[in-house]
Amino acid sequence: MAWKIWLGVAITLTTIYFVVEKSATSKLVLYNGLGLMSIVLLLVGVKINKPDTLKPWLWFAGGLTSFLTADVIYYVIELRAGEAGPPFPNVADAFYLGMYPLMIVGLIKLGSDPNDTDDVPDQDAFEPIE
Repeated sequence: MAWKIWLGVAITLTTIYFVVEKSATSKLVLYNGLGLMSIVLLLVGVKINKPDTLKPWLWFAGGLTSFLTADVIYYVIELRAGEAGPPFPNVADAFYLGMYPLMIVGLIKLGSDPNDTDDVPDQDAFEPIE
């Protein structure tokens, strides 16, 4: 039942995002509010469902957090830059790029044996399918 409430909140925020005037402030609050909600709901889902393998979900949460951090930094820089716009590259780019390895590790760990205590992925994960 709670998922219906969160779905309603997400739909409402998404609708507001597309209806209000596009500005750095609206993007900072609405878009990143949805990003924060996704991190919170992922962690709540992990707590409720208690998956056999916790590590992949924590890596995914880390990736989402890195992306959210990048967005917040970018929009704050955009607010301060005014008409000139944010510089490129800027510090937010490191967090945007940091999201990818975190998600990839999460995907690798999701496909590995939960009883495997080794932190190195199996060689099979890198072999082509024949």
